[in-house]
Amino acid sequence: MRDGRESANVSLKGDAMKTAEEGVEEGTLVTKGTPDAGDTREAAVEAMSATGDSGRTGARARITYRDCVMGRAPVPSDPVGFFVFHMLMVLGMVAVMATFNGVRSDGLVFLRDSHWVYPVVFCFAFVYRRTVANVITGFLIPRLVVGRLSGPAAGVAKSVINVGTMNPAVCMFVGLLVKGPQGMLAFFCAAEPLSLFAAIAVNYLLVGPVVKMFVNNHVSMADNVRILRAAHAGARPWSVLLGLS
Repeated sequence: MRDGRESANVSLKGDAMKTAEEGVEEGTLVTKGTPDAGDTREAAVEAMSATGDSGRTGARARITYRDCVMGRAPVPSDPVGFFVFHMLMVLGMVAVMATFNGVRSDGLVFLRDSHWVYPVVFCFAFVYRRTVANVITGFLIPRLVVGRLSGPAAGVAKSVINVGTMNPAVCMFVGLLVKGPQGMLAFFCAAEPLSLFAAIAVNYLLVGPVVKMFVNNHVSMADNVRILRAAHAGARPWSVLLGLS
């Protein structure tokens, strides 16, 4: 009889372990006494936000566009991921907004005659982002958004703060490049009101979600080694093209 009970216990434990393993493989969370555990996607995304690394959670959930606009997509906190995130955000915003302001000012001829503006504006915007804008947003967002707002409201507020610190300086710089010192102020006054509104919408609805999906789904702390290897592999060809070796 004792052997029978032990066999039954072993069988029950085996079934329980099998069920738990299946739950982990499917990315679900089974909790006793909570039959309606909620949306497993939201739970997985929240776990990713808490750890800052989707690869370290039991189940990796892909970030979707809805996650981004609902404020559930985390921003990487590791140095490489944070750097890549800012670089892609600046690249995307410059590509869209420099085109928007240039075409508004000069028409489609801007795309033919002023393509040199893009790399120059990107370099300025990226340096400004890393040296000035990060300090401002790092001061304002924790005090005005974190703990006060959540969901889409928090996302919109962050976009307003981020764009509000970046767009005026970049718009002024673009005006300096395309209109010169004499026409810079007139360009800024004419372009900035609509440019600021458009940049907030582009940041929240287009560039932000695309970059967050790419970074969270394809770049993580576990992938940093691959990024460094790719950079190392590409360093030699670029150095030859630039005449550095």
